[in-house]
Amino acid sequence: MGGRWVLRDGGETPDIQNVLYRFDKVVVTWTARELSAGDPFSIIVHGTLGTMTLSRKGFQIRPEVTGLPRKPAMEPMQVTGGDLKGRHIQNFLQCVKSRKRPNGDVEEGHLTATMCHLGNTSTRLGRGVRWDPQRERRFRGTRKPPKCFRGPTVLPGS
Repeated sequence: MGGRWVLRDGGETPDIQNVLYRFDKVVVTWTARELSAGDPFSIIVHGTLGTMTLSRKGFQIRPEVTGLPRKPAMEPMQVTGGDLKGRHIQNFLQCVKSRKRPNGDVEEGHLTATMCHLGNTSTRLGRGVRWDPQRERRFRGTRKPPKCFRGPTVLPGS
C-alpha cells in the first residue's frame, strides 16, 4: 500500500510505500519513503537475535535483550564503511580478468528490480500479485495494472 501524496513533481511511483513479500520460509516487509528526516538510504533488518541497520556508511547490530536476568542475545557490533564505489569498480575489473562473478552482479540487480516492480504493481492494483519465479511472470488471473495515459509532451515555442 502507498501512494504519491506529498511530492508534486510528476512522478508516478509512491513517495510512501509499504510492501509485504511472502516467501516459503520468511516474510519480508519493505517500507520506502522519500520524506522525513533520517537516513533515507538505510536498510533495517530485524532478526531473532538482534537488529541490523545497514547503509553505505557501514552497519550496526543491536542485540535483542531477553530473559531474566536480562542478557543480550549476541554482542553488539558496529563497522564503518569505506570507499564502496571504488571497491565495486576494483571488483568488477578483477572479474573481467578472472571471469569470476562480481559482487554486484547484473543478475542480482535484475532480481532486486523485479521485487521493486512487483511491489509497485501491487500498490497500483491495490492488492497482492502472485509471481512465478521460474517463468518470471505473474500467475494467470493476475491483471495488469491500469495504463496511465497522459497527453503528449509539448515543448515551449513549438
